[in-house]
Amino acid sequence: MRILNIICDMQDNGLTPNAAKRIKDDGHSIDVWQFGTSDIDSHEKYFAEAVGVLDDCALVIIRVHAGLTYFKKFDRLKDEISKKGISLIVQSELPEDVRENRPLFRGSEEDYVAIRTYIELGGSDNEYNLLAWLLREIDGADIDVKAPSRHPAQGIYLPNVDDVKDIPLKDVNVAVVFNQNNVVNDNLAHIDALIEELGSRDVGVIPIYLTPNPSDILGSIGINESLRRYLPTDIRRSLGSIVLALPFSQLCLSDPGDGTERVRENIFDEIGV
Repeated sequence: MRILNIICDMQDNGLTPNAAKRIKDDGHSIDVWQFGTSDIDSHEKYFAEAVGVLDDCALVIIRVHAGLTYFKKFDRLKDEISKKGISLIVQSELPEDVRENRPLFRGSEEDYVAIRTYIELGGSDNEYNLLAWLLREIDGADIDVKAPSRHPAQGIYLPNVDDVKDIPLKDVNVAVVFNQNNVVNDNLAHIDALIEELGSRDVGVIPIYLTPNPSDILGSIGINESLRRYLPTDIRRSLGSIVLALPFSQLCLSDPGDGTERVRENIFDEIGV
């Protein structure tokens, strides 16, 4: 079974290849090709190579963060995928990207939700079981498939602290806001270093992980509701600033090339930082 996996530069480029290696080590055959969106956009030879991979391809997965507008050759690739009648799954932080491309997945709604659930929940085990699920459902392979594993979509990144009232505060406090994917993929060295540095300066640290957009699959309430939940009024009185350790602006979305922007609700004005 052949799968084409296309990712943006901000993602863990080893996640899918490592899962494929585990599948092969378990004695199963799988052919996974992976390209970065910037490579395809910058070099026509990579676009041509990706199109060539579509022959005998069972599924194309495209995963982007800031939206498909940053993948300049998406429409051309989409045309090639459509011509060959291959199923496409788009994973994007922009819900409209997902909705608009839903018709290009040619399987059942149940299968569509199953695949997107493994992808959205993320992490190495879910990626392995995604590939195992595809092998079982498409190739009929005799392989053990586990249900998706879940991590809370938002929360406080402090040991033994589940409620905001239990957060240890000081005279001046700083909220550190970062992506839930960092927790799922155990990519926390930079977050831990930032928290340690702030703590050494006698500043109270409120580390909050979240998923910026609401998601029924993840159980995410989005950045606005997460900050309202974990930074209530009594905490805001001593809040000096918020450090956003997130890959993209949470205030606006740019449309590359034409200078326009779509402004989001400014939760930071409401909080007063």
